[in-house]
Amino acid sequence: MVKVTVTAVSSSPTNKHGELEILKHSCDVHYCNKDCTCAVVGQKCHDVDVPTECVRDNTSSSISLYIDVIHGSVNTLISASSACISARWTINGSDVEDIKRFEWSIGQTDMPVGTGIFDPLYENLWYDIGKQTSIVHCLRDERYLKHGASYVVYVRVWMSASEFTVFTSSPIEIDNTPPSVRRGSYIRENGRGSCDRDLDTTTTLDSLTACWGKVFSDHQSGIDSFLVSLGTIPGADDIITIDDVGLNTSKSWSDLTLSPGTKYYVTVTATNQIGLHTTLVSDGVLVDQENPYTGEVFNTAKFYNSHSQNYQDVGVSFRGFADRHSAIKTFLVAFDRSGNGSQELLKFERIGIQNTHRYTNMNLTDGHWYRFAVKALDAAGI
Repeated sequence: MVKVTVTAVSSSPTNKHGELEILKHSCDVHYCNKDCTCAVVGQKCHDVDVPTECVRDNTSSSISLYIDVIHGSVNTLISASSACISARWTINGSDVEDIKRFEWSIGQTDMPVGTGIFDPLYENLWYDIGKQTSIVHCLRDERYLKHGASYVVYVRVWMSASEFTVFTSSPIEIDNTPPSVRRGSYIRENGRGSCDRDLDTTTTLDSLTACWGKVFSDHQSGIDSFLVSLGTIPGADDIITIDDVGLNTSKSWSDLTLSPGTKYYVTVTATNQIGLHTTLVSDGVLVDQENPYTGEVFNTAKFYNSHSQNYQDVGVSFRGFADRHSAIKTFLVAFDRSGNGSQELLKFERIGIQNTHRYTNMNLTDGHWYRFAVKALDAAGI
């Protein structure tokens, strides 16, 4: 009595009929590496004496085999998986009909077969697959494919019980991390059509520009595209819906209708070649078109008014200035020697956000009236 191993091969698109294909010869035929049909699955016929030596022939041009390593449904040289590798192969040549079976293995590039995938003390390094032309292998237990490492798939083609040829795929690199944001980098916003500097406020109501050059990086698979949106809360797209801008690192919008007092956020998602992505949101730009509210100015540095001061040293103080949108950035003060209140010829100086200021060594004239002028400048420059 003899045994054979077969597989069902469909011969119709609907898989309603087909034929049984013999995968291996009967038990009285053994391969030089002691593979045989009647062995326990995953083991060899150890008690059989094989009269011939295995011969590896990689010089024959009678067949050619190309291996595609697959990530999802796409042929790729990079994979995001940390556990599984899948591959399929195509065969051409004059001796294709003479192929007896295929075996496969996987290992790290430029290392012995099976390295990083199989334990040579407890596992086989090669696995018989009959005449199938695809495999999926997932690591078990605590094993995983190392990020940044590359692996190759091997296919061993047996032309007889003792002759075989080994084919190797192109290396596939493992990249299971999304793009990263470079330290200290951020999305720059500007309402003036350029990104020479990042603005936190703008007076423009109809346009906005965002730039993110050199913000994202991906050293394994590389950046594939950027998605950009504009919204009134971080991550939202209620103003401009998500737009694929390819590899452009800036985006300008015109014909907008922005509202004063509203803060707008730009959201950029960087996607790498294998679909992993990272999202970054800008710190926002506030639209401000309102002047600060004026306050009360005193002709002394002590928050009260006086009819007279020292002719050498005088001071001014003030309170009540405010800005409801972008806040006051600095105060400007001037001393009016003319006393007529005109600000056209006054020389203002910035004093920051302090609300008192003193002038010394003034040599003022007795009996003359003098005035102080105070301006508040908000973050939008108004």
